[in-house]
Amino acid sequence: MRRVFSIISVLFLMSGNTTWAQSLAQRFPIVKMKPMVYECQKTSEGTITIDGKLDEDAWKNAPETTPFLDICGKEAAKYRTTARMLWDYTYFYVAAVLPEPKINARLQHRDEIIWKENDFEVFLDPNGDGVEYYEIETNAIGTLLDLFMSRPYRNGGQFFSAWDCPGLKVATHIEGTLNDDTDTDNFWSVELAIPHKALSVGFDDGLKQSNLWRVNFSRVEWLKKGGPEENWVWAPTGEVNIHMPECWGYVHLSKDGKKAKVDLEKHAARCLLSALSYAQQSYKNKHKAYTNDAAKLGFTNKDAAHIQGFRSLRIEATTNFYEMRLQTQKAVYTLDFTGRFSSRKLRK
Repeated sequence: MRRVFSIISVLFLMSGNTTWAQSLAQRFPIVKMKPMVYECQKTSEGTITIDGKLDEDAWKNAPETTPFLDICGKEAAKYRTTARMLWDYTYFYVAAVLPEPKINARLQHRDEIIWKENDFEVFLDPNGDGVEYYEIETNAIGTLLDLFMSRPYRNGGQFFSAWDCPGLKVATHIEGTLNDDTDTDNFWSVELAIPHKALSVGFDDGLKQSNLWRVNFSRVEWLKKGGPEENWVWAPTGEVNIHMPECWGYVHLSKDGKKAKVDLEKHAARCLLSALSYAQQSYKNKHKAYTNDAAKLGFTNKDAAHIQGFRSLRIEATTNFYEMRLQTQKAVYTLDFTGRFSSRKLRK
C-alpha cells in the first residue's frame, strides 16, 4: 500500500513560537556537544602480546585518552581512568589501567551480565551510522560479555549475546589481591585485540568501512553495595545511557601520522538531528504517533543557528515512521526512526 507522508520545510526565518518553553539545545546537551577525537597509531604486526601488562614500547608510545568522566559529563571519575588504542591490519587493540582499591571479580562464565560487577566496556561502530554496533565487556579476571546490537534500545534495537567475537583476544593483570577486602589493592589492567574481520555484521569488516570509527569506553563501578552503580566513560552522552553512538568519540586509524579532520558541520548536524529524534520519541510516547511539525518538537531559530550554513529541515512522519533531513549550503544530512544517520555532499 502506498504511504503518504506529510512534509514540511522549516526555514531559518520560521517563527520562534513553539509548544516548548525551551529550545532543543536547552533540553538536550547533545546539541552543543563537542567531539572527542583520538589519533590511533598503527603498530607493526606481532608487536603486542596480549597478557594484560601493557609493557610493550608500542603501548608506552600510544597516547592516553582524556580522563574518563561520569556519563553525564558533569564530573571526573573518582578513580582516574584512561584508555589507549592501537591498530594493525589484523586487529584493533584497546588497553586500559583501572585503579581499584578493592579488586573483586567472581563471574566466570562468558556472556553473564558482567556489569553486575566492576567492569570495563568497549563499544564499536566502525562505519559510524549509528546502527549495527558491538559491545565487549570484561571483569578483572577476563570473563567476557560480547554482543551485537541491531540498533540503540531507544530506537527499538535488540541485543544478540549469541554473537561471540571470533578471534578476540583478552587478558587482564592484577596488582593486588583478588577478592580480599582486608587490604588495599593498586589496579587492574586489561588488553584486548579485536579482529577487524569479526566486526562484519552489516558490512564486510570494520577496517574496510572507514578509518574514522565511532568508539566509546565505559567503566561500571559499584562504590556502594547494592548500588547505584557509577558509569565512567570516555565520551559522555549527557544522560545515563551509553547506547547513544551519536555521542561516542571519533577514533582515527592513522597510517601516516596525519591527524583526522573531523567534519564539524556533519558532527553538529548529527547532534541536532539526534536531539530531534529524542523529541520525536517523547512526542510519540504522549501522542501515540510521530509528528512532521518541527515546532511541536521544540525546534527554534536558536537551534538552527548551531548549524553554520543552515538552509532547511524537512520531516516525513507517520504513526510509526519518521525521516528527518537537514540541509546546509554544503550537504544533506538524514536521520530516521531506527537511528541510522547518513550524509550526502551537494554539488557545487
